[in-house]
Amino acid sequence: MKSYKKGFTAAGKTYNFTVQSFAIDNPGIFFEINAVYIFAAQTYLGGKEDFKILYIGQTRHLGTRIREHEYDKWDCVKSKGCNSILILQVDNEKERIQIESDFIKQYNPPCNKQ
Repeated sequence: MKSYKKGFTAAGKTYNFTVQSFAIDNPGIFFEINAVYIFAAQTYLGGKEDFKILYIGQTRHLGTRIREHEYDKWDCVKSKGCNSILILQVDNEKERIQIESDFIKQYNPPCNKQ
C-alpha cells in the first residue's frame, strides 16, 4: 500500500496526515491506533493532486472502526469515488474530537450528513 504524508488544514492549523490508497472492496488491515481518519477521493487535475473529502471520523480503534463502516458509510463513500484514506494518529480523545469537529466544519463532507 503506497503511503506518504500530506498537510491538511482546519481551523487555521495544519495537520500532517498519512495518505494511503484505499479500496472499499478490499480495505486491507489497519492498526488499532487512536486516530482521526478521512475517506477521500484523490484526483489529479492538470498534474496537480487534489482530494475531495467524503467522510471524517475519529476512533480509539482504527482497524475495527474501518471494518464497521461496511455497514454504515461504504455505500456513500464508494458512490463518490473513495480511493484514499487519510490517517492522523492522535492519542488524546479530547483532541481527536476537536480535530474531527474542526475538519467537519471546514470541509462539510457529504457522507457525514447521513
